[in-house]
Amino acid sequence: MPRSSRQASKSSTKPARQHNPQSQWIMITEEKVFENDSNEENTLSFSKLRHPKSEQGTIYLISGGTKTVYEVVRFSPQFSSWLIGETVHRDGSMLITTPVDPVFLVLPYLITAGKNGKFMTLDQMVLDADFPDISCLLHCDGLQGLDVVADQRGADDIRAYRYNKEKTLAWLAMKTENVAEALRRKEVSVGESGAHSANFIRSKNDQLDGEEAYLKYAYGVVSDYLPLDLAASLKQHLGIKETKENIKPEAKGDEPPSKKARLSKEDVAPIEDYSSSNSVLLKKDSSKGKQTAAQKRLNKVDKTGMKSISSFFSPKS
Repeated sequence: MPRSSRQASKSSTKPARQHNPQSQWIMITEEKVFENDSNEENTLSFSKLRHPKSEQGTIYLISGGTKTVYEVVRFSPQFSSWLIGETVHRDGSMLITTPVDPVFLVLPYLITAGKNGKFMTLDQMVLDADFPDISCLLHCDGLQGLDVVADQRGADDIRAYRYNKEKTLAWLAMKTENVAEALRRKEVSVGESGAHSANFIRSKNDQLDGEEAYLKYAYGVVSDYLPLDLAASLKQHLGIKETKENIKPEAKGDEPPSKKARLSKEDVAPIEDYSSSNSVLLKKDSSKGKQTAAQKRLNKVDKTGMKSISSFFSPKS
């Protein structure tokens, strides 16, 4: 048998790779994610990166052509499934992508590297042994404007950066105000004292309260992508005050709470001996008011040899 025919026979005996419908996922994303994705070097990539606030691994989608970063959020209803072709996909969850500014993802690395006070290149600062895919962010378009959070030196081919906290707080304040303006423009309700319907006329004080509520809500959105220390500094920079909770006043002095006075045996003793007067009470109660027809028939019954119910509860002699 020729060599070529032997190779063809071996290849024909290999089992065909079966497609598992349960390995498919439903994802909602923008169309521009797939733009300019014909080049093999510009393919979509799912990367696990460190979250800037929780420091836990989070899945991000990096588009091939636009180099845009999207956070992947999984929505899992309790009872749901998908019909894919002629099969039922038992997992009815879906993936939703939301765009994220890559500056938020590299900001913790800039803060850590900026403690030595030296200018360093981006590839020297953005390193993570636990999440090596962080190097994918170095080619994203959003990192070209790092001068909003860091001082910059060098030319276009080689640039060095050093973290600047004042610039960062000013940039984050602008981000927060932009979010608050978007919420205000869409009239999103952010709380009891926040946005109201446009059909109502708001006074000047109500409008100020609404603006403050929008700012607090926007701060909460932005702070979800910030380290805790930086989020606290941004809150102070924006002048957001802590909401004081109603605290009950403490007792005056160091004395313990007053106790009830103890009662003597004479105070707690029963006034009457109910065990010895059950029959009398029953007779009194039965004599009060009008008797029903059943009670009248019961009175006519011969009770000779019968004991009253109260005799079973009286003390034995």
